[in-house]
Parts: sequence; C-alpha cells; structure tokens
Amino acid sequence: MPKTIDLSQKLDNTKPLIKIADGKIYEVDNRLEKVLKVDKHIKTVAEGDLNAMNEIIEILLGKEAAKEIKAMDLTLPAYERLIAGLMAAVSDEDFDTVYARFQREKQKV
Repeated sequence: MPKTIDLSQKLDNTKPLIKIADGKIYEVDNRLEKVLKVDKHIKTVAEGDLNAMNEIIEILLGKEAAKEIKAMDLTLPAYERLIAGLMAAVSDEDFDTVYARFQREKQKV
C-alpha cells in the first residue's frame, strides 16, 4: 500500500499582516504568483532602482494600500524597512534576519 503524507494540518493558507503605523495594518499577499512578480523587482532595488519599491508594495499590499503608504511621505530608510518587513512576511522569516540580509546586499552594490 502506498504511503500517504498528510499535510492537511500543516498547510497554512492565511496571509500575514504588516503594521506600518497606528491603524495601518495591511494583509500581505504571499501567494507564489505575487512573490514571483516581486522577485524581479527586488533585484532592481538592489541595483538602485528605487521606483521598484513602490511596485513591490503595490503587488503585495494592493493599489489602495500603496496609495495610502505613498501619501505617508516616508523617508528612504523607512521604505527600506518596509520592503524588508514585506519580505519577512512573505518568507515567514524574522524581520531582523531579513533586514540584516538586506543591509549586507546593499553594501555589495
């Protein structure tokens, strides 16, 4: 008889949330399709294309959330932390680990 591996209790299809400010909590779309779209933009951010940050935010949080965040007029370091936070959310990793990796990659460029 073939072995059955039951993942029904191990697959979590809930989407993570990210809190940016008081009252500003957004659902992060961490589905594979969205993460694949973001992947190419991450590479361009690392190469210095800062416009790609807005595209990443829109892909993962949606147009309305991206519009709200843009209206917050965040500093560049705040945007970098936001992108790191989004990457931590989609990969289910600790923020500090992802942010440290982001800083190391930034130093290479």
